[in-house]
Amino acid sequence: MLNRNSHIQNIVHVIKYYKNLHKKAGYSERRHSNMARTYGKNNWALFLLILSGLVVGSFVGHLVKENSFLSWLNYGINFAIGDTNTGDIVSLDLGVLVIQFGIRLKITIASVIGAVASIIIYKKI
Repeated sequence: MLNRNSHIQNIVHVIKYYKNLHKKAGYSERRHSNMARTYGKNNWALFLLILSGLVVGSFVGHLVKENSFLSWLNYGINFAIGDTNTGDIVSLDLGVLVIQFGIRLKITIASVIGAVASIIIYKKI
């Protein structure tokens, strides 16, 4: 029967073996700690933050459009594919299924300010 010290020595030997194998493969503990530090900064987070800044800015512009002093925040341009008012919508009629495609993007001064603010917030994080 093996004694307890030999079990511990075997475990330590196996751990050292796998650490050396890990180093030979090019991994290091420092590399993993850097990955943990930059985990939150990625392109999807920036995209979602800009999108939320556009939505909040557009909402603020819509709220202040009746105010004469801040009505300039709601000025903007509409970009659209298909017009629901006139019925000029891109559609695919398959007989059983009708798919209609359309997109409208309204960029206002307030939404641009919201997007710029979200980029600044992203850089501060």
